[in-house]
Amino acid sequence: LPAPEEPKKDSAAASPKNKPERRSKEAIRFYNIAQEKLRRGKLPAADEFLRMAVSADPELFLAHASLGRVLEKSGKKAEAAKAYRRALELRPGHVKSRVALGRLAYDAGKLEAAIFHLEKAVELDPESFIAQYRLGLIRRQRRQVALAVHHFKEALRISPDHAAARYWLWLSVSERGGADEWEVELGRAVVEEGSDT
Repeated sequence: LPAPEEPKKDSAAASPKNKPERRSKEAIRFYNIAQEKLRRGKLPAADEFLRMAVSADPELFLAHASLGRVLEKSGKKAEAAKAYRRALELRPGHVKSRVALGRLAYDAGKLEAAIFHLEKAVELDPESFIAQYRLGLIRRQRRQVALAVHHFKEALRISPDHAAARYWLWLSVSERGGADEWEVELGRAVVEEGSDT
């Protein structure tokens, strides 16, 4: 009996261009070129290469996150939010995309959405200075002074020399009342240094 023939392989499927590892390598190459363009301030070129990267490998979450950053810097905030959301679909724990969505929501006046994303960022990384700091600012704006104090204290624990966080903490503590001795000293230091906020 003759041996059974092997099924013919689809020539397109066998092509190296269609292999997942080849697509990823190509996407990573585009991503790296985009990062270099971004470092040089060439946003349109970075945008183009990042779009090529996500086209070559739609699962490359860093390319989506970077595309979001480029689009945000270019003023295309709705597209940026879409790119950040895609990055989060691929990597739900990506703190920078959460913080970015919080920032975009805040800029759009959507405080509840901003709080949602920033609190998620803090859950994922309690050491995220920017998430703690922005939550403090939003809580102050909403007149939730005790929560603002909490977030500014956390921000200062992470980055003790941040002048603006010190300033906002001092203002929040003075509004809250009942300052501890260290908080009075903080206020004195803020007044003596001045504030650039």
